[in-house]
Amino acid sequence: MKGAIVAVTDIKALNAKFPFHASWPRPHAARGSLITDRAHPQLCAVPTRKEAALSTQFRKRFDGPRLSAEEAARQGRAARLAWERMPEKGEAVVFLNAHDAGLGGRPIDLAVASDAGLRAVEEAIAARGA
Repeated sequence: MKGAIVAVTDIKALNAKFPFHASWPRPHAARGSLITDRAHPQLCAVPTRKEAALSTQFRKRFDGPRLSAEEAARQGRAARLAWERMPEKGEAVVFLNAHDAGLGGRPIDLAVASDAGLRAVEEAIAARGA
């Protein structure tokens, strides 16, 4: 694409033209001005696969285990119930993440692990909230 002149009137057209998001400062100000490869070569050059891979090379990757839909639903239900029943700031977070001797573990882990664990956490929240 070197040497080509690309006329773009707005950002949407620019983003539609190129496969990668083109975020750029607008030194040329007015909308509708021409963007050429001579004036803004970084906007008109399409990155190669190698260049695209290098730009994502140092991103943080989430390599931990993912929750299943059922586990995520149990986690959300326990968290929502804790926040509803424990209105003090941070009380629900501390309860869910701290080891509970009565439950024998962290409430959030127990709730995610099984339906029985979720019921035990719900009962503990109800006992604390009352």
